[in-house]
Amino acid sequence: MNKFKKLFNEINTPIVNFEIINNEPIIIYTNDAFANKFTTHNNKSKLKGKRLNKIIVPDNKIYKSAHFDKRTKDGLDNKDIIERFTPNGIRRFSYCSISYDKNKSFAIYNDITEKIQKENHVKILNRILRHNLRNELTVISGLTDIIHKETNNSTIKNYTEKIQKSTSSLERLTEESKTLNKVLTDTNQLKALNLKTQINYAIDKCRSDFNISNINVNINPNTTVKSGDKLYIVLESLIDNALRYNNSSEPQVDIYMNDIDEKYIELCILDNGPGIPDREINLINKNIEISDLNHSNGLGLWLTKWIIESYNGTVCINKHNCCGTNVKIKLLKYNY
Repeated sequence: MNKFKKLFNEINTPIVNFEIINNEPIIIYTNDAFANKFTTHNNKSKLKGKRLNKIIVPDNKIYKSAHFDKRTKDGLDNKDIIERFTPNGIRRFSYCSISYDKNKSFAIYNDITEKIQKENHVKILNRILRHNLRNELTVISGLTDIIHKETNNSTIKNYTEKIQKSTSSLERLTEESKTLNKVLTDTNQLKALNLKTQINYAIDKCRSDFNISNINVNINPNTTVKSGDKLYIVLESLIDNALRYNNSSEPQVDIYMNDIDEKYIELCILDNGPGIPDREINLINKNIEISDLNHSNGLGLWLTKWIIESYNGTVCINKHNCCGTNVKIKLLKYNY
């Protein structure tokens, strides 16, 4: 018990031990971090026997707090993002309560106010940057197209084609950043997905831009993987890249799978293009730190890596013979 009390007191996260009496939580004990966060006197001994809700719950949150209290009385745990009073104003907390002896509980309050504010600021900044960049690129692309059509000067035409290529690359980058932001902020819900259906869907998305007759698929139609809704985004991105940047006279993409063991399958996407630069391969395969010298030209590979890793899988990129790239994706079988 002495070891537990020492741990309880030493933890820097606010914790309170309370008991439900007459349907209301009454404080039994708190640690110093709780007293420091929620009171001005910073004296935990003064909190014993006090009504917890009266000290920290805003008036407009009483109903929800009473719901937590009822669950505690019934011996149930609670977990939520909540708002509570502090001497520095209302703050947002990641709240978790663990019940014991039916009507008693330990509640932990992790202050995430700054974290949420930073996330909101980043969201707003990303939205503004993407919107403004997209609008300016549309203007540049439109004017460049007019110049290209109006001029007979071969040198100017060559310049306009290079501008159009650069604007298309930036437009693609803004779309990738939007998808990437969604990947990083959304909660993953893994479910059973038929792998061949996902591949076919990704190929269909590429149909309008490329000759998909050059794509060969050899996948067991009954293969089901434990994955999420963004798997097709990975597949579409890899297939798109394999065809878009392929300078071969006859671009080819082979998609096949290996049954590794009872837990994993390996999906391979092989092309006959120019290959991915070593520095980009090393960034993905070896997790080399990004710097001015070591960086990727786009977000597509990072998108692939982070989505697959969020599904408890892995990504490995290999050069294929003298040219081409083989991207190997390891995915969990659904029945594991």
